[in-house]
Amino acid sequence: MSKPTISRHLRMLEEAGVVSRVVVGRNHRLALRTEALADAEQWIDAQRSRWERLLDVVDQYLQEQSRQP
Repeated sequence: MSKPTISRHLRMLEEAGVVSRVVVGRNHRLALRTEALADAEQWIDAQRSRWERLLDVVDQYLQEQSRQP
């Protein structure tokens, strides 16, 4: 992966609040902001639960349909 591509991705993560940057001279130190990932994890878990419930309803419907002649 090229350096500009890495820089672009890191900049996007920084803008999204997933990483923070501290510049010391020519060095850029990046740190992962775990609280930002915790927010994403909560959203993903909520979506997973929602889809599991919806798919359970579909599964139940299909099972009922397969029992009918």
